[in-house]
Amino acid sequence: MRAYILFLVLGTLLFARLEAQSYHYFVEDMGVLPGEESSVARGINDPGDVVGWSGARPFLYTDANGIISLGAFGGAQATWAVDLNNSGVIIGGARSGATEFGIRHAGGLWQNLNLGFSYAYGINQAGQVVGVYGASVFTQQAFMIDPQNGLTTLGLGVARAINDDGWTVGYTNSYEAFLWKPGQGIQTLGTLQGFPRAFAATINSNGDIAGYLHNGLSGTSARSKIFFYRLGSGMTDLGGPGSLNEVWEMNSDGKMVGRYFPSASNTGLYRAFDYVPGHGFRDLNTLINPAGGWVLLWATGINERGQITCDAFNNLIPGSRGVRLTPIPRGDRDMNGCVEDADLLGVLFAFGASGGPEDLNNDGIVNDGDLLIVLLNFGAGC
Repeated sequence: MRAYILFLVLGTLLFARLEAQSYHYFVEDMGVLPGEESSVARGINDPGDVVGWSGARPFLYTDANGIISLGAFGGAQATWAVDLNNSGVIIGGARSGATEFGIRHAGGLWQNLNLGFSYAYGINQAGQVVGVYGASVFTQQAFMIDPQNGLTTLGLGVARAINDDGWTVGYTNSYEAFLWKPGQGIQTLGTLQGFPRAFAATINSNGDIAGYLHNGLSGTSARSKIFFYRLGSGMTDLGGPGSLNEVWEMNSDGKMVGRYFPSASNTGLYRAFDYVPGHGFRDLNTLINPAGGWVLLWATGINERGQITCDAFNNLIPGSRGVRLTPIPRGDRDMNGCVEDADLLGVLFAFGASGGPEDLNNDGIVNDGDLLIVLLNFGAGC
């Protein structure tokens, strides 16, 4: 026993003391493709794979391989990736001349959705794809493509997201948020007083919907706020952290991500936010270590593990970057994403000390409570 305690004490000497753990996310830079200075992160699946684009080329980022090019669609001047499912089927778009069109990537190849001028926005685990086709905003059609049954036109408007039941959300050409169910057609979701325009942006596995409402004004008078919609309960006004607020995605826990303008004059830069039921909106920039130099502008995706994709910049790095935020597990003293031996050793070595990063419950002293936090969460995130 004495030898074991001595081993623990000696082992902890290898680990540097860190600042107090007050951050919720670890920031991972997706990097850029060779020859590029910028990247944009869009979709994320449950394993944590990320798609987006770097320059005019689409990329896939995985933990195993880092950032790799998906290749351009044949003959296109630009190609981008916007979403993917857990099977690795990716959707995106390409531009050839003056035409932009939706595409699908599977088996190592890009395939044209053959809808003419179109955008693909969402894909579910069954490989069903939703989006919009048509060159005119007045006649554009929301669509769903099923791998077995082909194209279904949902009506005038834009389809933004689809869940695994095939329930699809979006908005009509007259700015009405809608839900479309197979065999039932479109159901509009209504709006709230003073905000005549409604945009449904995301739907989770529970059938819950989130989107944003807009007052229809422009310039410094424009205002928008977030809504949550549940069948049987209707629309709930969530407000928002700024003057203009847009939600982009929501997971099955009801956690949302998006962007907002902090300035009442609608000027300056957007800021990325998350929304946690019971806790409200949080600026994601307040939940990361500022020493990293990152400024998070737009949260574009969230998976079932709570990982978030963001568009960001860093004054220490040229260009803008796509980044992935990974939640820091409770008990992760050194904030490397894994509650492991180093965290246990850190708490044991600091036992009885006042404060510091080992004071995981912030009660002012490193004691049994902090040790229990590490033990009960041991292995989390690893």
